[in-house]
Amino acid sequence: MLLLIAIAAAGTSACSSDAECAVYGPDQVCVVESQYYSACVDCTPSAFASSCKYYSSDFLSAAEAQCGAPGCDGRCPNGNSAECTNSTTGDTCVKTASGDQCISCADQATFDAWCTQSAPADDFVIAAQDACGLACTSRCPTHSDADCVSPAVCVVQDDGYFDQCVDCTPAAFEASCAFLSDQILPAAEAKCGEACNETAATAP
Repeated sequence: MLLLIAIAAAGTSACSSDAECAVYGPDQVCVVESQYYSACVDCTPSAFASSCKYYSSDFLSAAEAQCGAPGCDGRCPNGNSAECTNSTTGDTCVKTASGDQCISCADQATFDAWCTQSAPADDFVIAAQDACGLACTSRCPTHSDADCVSPAVCVVQDDGYFDQCVDCTPAAFEASCAFLSDQILPAAEAKCGEACNETAATAP
C-alpha cells in the first residue's frame, strides 16, 4: 500500500544542532520541524532522495531548506504543482492532512491504476479527484454506493482504512473475489450476501 507519506521523519535522532548529528556522518544536519520534532538527516543527494519520500510535508520542507536539496521526486510539500515540474510521478500536486504527492491526471486508466494500487487515504482520493477532474472508478472514498458505477456497490473493510467498488452480481463476484484483499473480502461477502469460491474464481 502506498504511502502515503509517513508522519515521522526518517532521521536518525532528535537533535538541536548540526554538531550533534556529525557523529552519524559528515553530511548529517539537524532539521528542526518545530519545537516538538527534530531529526538528523543525511543531505547526500542519494541518501536524501531515498529517505525524503517518507518525511511529513512540514519536515520535508524544512529538510529541503536545510540541505539545499532541489526537491524530492514525487513530493510537493508546499502544495504547489510547480514542485512537480520535474517529477517522474506526475505534474499535479495533491496535498491533504494525509500527505502530499505529485500525481498524473493524464487519463482515466492512469488515474485508476494510481488510486487503486497505491491505496491512498480517502481524503487524498477525494482531493485528487477534485484536482484531476476524474473519478477513481474502483474506489468509494465517501463510503457511499453512489461513488460506484452500478451495479457495483461500496465495500469498506472493517477498520475503515480501505474501500472498494465491488460488483455483487453472482457471476461477477465469483470472477473477481479471489483478487480482493484479505481485509476487503469478508466485508464484500457480507455486503453482497455471497461466499467466495476462490478455486472457481481463479480457475482458467
